[in-house]
Amino acid sequence: MLLVADTLHKDPTSGQLFVFRNKKADKIRMLYWEGNGFWLLYKRNEKSRFIFPGISNDAIELSISQLQWLLSGLDFIQQEEPEKLYFSRFY
Repeated sequence: MLLVADTLHKDPTSGQLFVFRNKKADKIRMLYWEGNGFWLLYKRNEKSRFIFPGISNDAIELSISQLQWLLSGLDFIQQEEPEKLYFSRFY
């Protein structure tokens, strides 16, 4: 929580999901505030590494699709977002 507030200058209780990785990129921790407490989720990739962009101090924002690709071990930067569909008529 202090890392989110002090380093990223974000509110850890904002409802955003914060994703962190270790140096080897084989472990991910996710922090999420749900009204009255934090969820701490942890995933360890047994046979490979999670694919992240180069290390920097900047935060990046992921879509839900990109998060799913990341957690599946895919390079979320190389994947294409599906086209959003908008409908005006419903039959």
